[in-house]
Amino acid sequence: MLLRALAVLSIILGICLDAFSAADAPTGSIVRACPSNSTLEIDLAEFFEDTAINGTVVEVTTNAPLADPAFFIELFDESTPLTVENFLAYVRDGAYDASFIHRSVSDFVIQGGGFKAPSVPADQLGSDPVAIATTGTVPNEPGISNVRGTVAMDKLGGQPNSATSQWFVNLNDNTSLDADNGGYTVFGEVLGAGMTVVDTLAAAPTYDGTAYYTNEVFSDLPLWQLNNDNIVRPEDFVRIEAIREGEALTFSYSFDSNALAANISGSILSINCTQTGPPKTGVVRATSKLDNSTADLEISLTAPDPTLDPAIIWFITRPAELEPNA
Repeated sequence: MLLRALAVLSIILGICLDAFSAADAPTGSIVRACPSNSTLEIDLAEFFEDTAINGTVVEVTTNAPLADPAFFIELFDESTPLTVENFLAYVRDGAYDASFIHRSVSDFVIQGGGFKAPSVPADQLGSDPVAIATTGTVPNEPGISNVRGTVAMDKLGGQPNSATSQWFVNLNDNTSLDADNGGYTVFGEVLGAGMTVVDTLAAAPTYDGTAYYTNEVFSDLPLWQLNNDNIVRPEDFVRIEAIREGEALTFSYSFDSNALAANISGSILSINCTQTGPPKTGVVRATSKLDNSTADLEISLTAPDPTLDPAIIWFITRPAELEPNA
């Protein structure tokens, strides 16, 4: 995994003169106004990239009994654009939140995206899992092999273009699926050490869920446990808590002893523009959640002379790329 910063980030608090315009900015610069008594927000995700990732990334949060129960999927935006857009539509609507893995077959697949997890035990009214509302079918886009770690769409038998919301992760090299039923569309792959989480989900014991629920699709239902009273409870399901678009990066920063008032929320660095005083220096660091590789951006901050025009122009220069940290 190669994580790099796209540029050294040099931020200069300067004096805004009437004659200055964006066209006068140094070559390769971005000019941003930061008026006094205000806060500047910078989206740090714009300045870093993981060179091993080309497509949209989603984070899948589960209830696996692990210290970090989430895994990331890179979507194949260019190879399977219709399938990716279909999947992301469900993600953005929150359709997969509080859903569950409803089928697990050892050394084959785990499958989700079909049902919301019940909120009451199986011996109570309203305990049947509710199907996720679908929004129509998506044309088949086969061509990428169903090997271990890839994510593909499920569909009806004998109907190649019938995929809707359900997806599965291949636990093995299931190349027979490449031709079956017109080929099953692979539209993403699990990143980094994410198969550790997937394999943990797949290790949950399976039960014939038709003994508890009316839908026959639950014949290979994985559950974390089944209590002595033989009643399935909400916490027993192998749940998909949420799926969200996002960077597989976390951000941190440090400034010198003259530190500015700043904070990071997600990828947004917010800096208080009202401070004056000695020059300030610091570093922003991006850390990959996939392999813990890091890359840094150097930051230099110089406050304006408070006796002059308080308006501030920020120059974000883009010189040579930084190599990733060892």
